[in-house]
Amino acid sequence: MILLTTALYCEAKPFIKALGLKKDLTMRSHELFRSEDCALIVSGIGKTNAAIATTLLLHLYSDHEHGVVGNIGIAGAASHEKGELRLIHKVREAATGTNFYPEQLLRTETAESSLETFDMPVTDPALLDQKESLVDMEASGFVQAASRFVDNSRFFLFKCVSDNLECGVLSAQIIESLIEPHTDTILRYARSLHALHLDSQIEILTGQEKKLLDKVSKHLSLTKNEEHLLEQAAVGHKIRTGDITRGLYPALKVELESVEHAKQIFHETRSSLSTP
Repeated sequence: MILLTTALYCEAKPFIKALGLKKDLTMRSHELFRSEDCALIVSGIGKTNAAIATTLLLHLYSDHEHGVVGNIGIAGAASHEKGELRLIHKVREAATGTNFYPEQLLRTETAESSLETFDMPVTDPALLDQKESLVDMEASGFVQAASRFVDNSRFFLFKCVSDNLECGVLSAQIIESLIEPHTDTILRYARSLHALHLDSQIEILTGQEKKLLDKVSKHLSLTKNEEHLLEQAAVGHKIRTGDITRGLYPALKVELESVEHAKQIFHETRSSLSTP
């Protein structure tokens, strides 16, 4: 199942048309559109609304264990051209400074960017933690809700640059015209990611790579959950680059001084493997 969320109906409209989705008239709280293998919900603006809608959507389709879920919409940017499509590899919640990292399992020609979620529209680039980041008001809510249902390799975010942090309100027609040219690109990515997760028999890591991963896990005394997170990162890195050894061997060379030191090396190793 492919599940999609947008903040606005005008962001959703190109996907409703492309996928032949029909409105679910039994849904009172949100605009929900469905087909046999896809569903899209319109959340409304803001990270709380995004979290609520994402939770509702994933609860409705909780029996689809291989499903993927995406957040799509417009975003502001200080240093990108209007109309550019970006795949988001890092989400920062400005209010808390918390970072989230969707796991990118697929190679794509679409440029990647970080994104920062604010509670209010941003017009001052100085407020950004990184000047090249995109800005929106929903992503952190989507990511936090999605991660409660699926692992971070099964959700994704695409944002289209709509403005350069100017004041003003864009019409629904302009927003739709920004999103529409990228519809096919986004849907190809969603279908490819879904197919990757659907084939549970796929073997991405070789026997030697699995042994190396196990050796690192034992060296760092990882918990089962940490082992799973490290394997996820390794699989994504293998798909993107074809090799995981350079990302894992440095951890084995570290002489660990404490449990805290081991945790630090785990996080550094996982971050290294998750880097595009």
